[in-house]
Amino acid sequence: PYPTITNFTPVSTAVGGVLELQVNGYNLIVSHRETIVSLGDLNCLLFSQNSTVLNCYLETRETMMSSKINVTVDGISILTEEYFDTRIPAIKSISPLYAPQYGGSKITMCGENLLIGASRTVTAGKVCDILETWSNG
Repeated sequence: PYPTITNFTPVSTAVGGVLELQVNGYNLIVSHRETIVSLGDLNCLLFSQNSTVLNCYLETRETMMSSKINVTVDGISILTEEYFDTRIPAIKSISPLYAPQYGGSKITMCGENLLIGASRTVTAGKVCDILETWSNG
């Protein structure tokens, strides 16, 4: 049976990090033969796999890139239809600029590529609870 990729998650991440990538599909392993997942010349280290799900760790570069994911199963290579992107998140504004030291203030941050990747953390002296996220595009 020919391998097929149906989707992958996440579809983007920040540059210069390690990402847990999940590729879903059919016939992604054939008996005990080698399965390889890569993005361009970056190999993804497989840590879990079955015929419908591949999980791997990908270490991204410090520069932005856009690439289709390549899965090679028993010598047969297939590419995703969509691209995987690495981007640079940038905070453009924070409001309010000042708040009481004891905490409890709501902070609004605006910027570019702040919702990329599978998770996000905001720290202002300590890790903050993220109450709401939204995107304008």
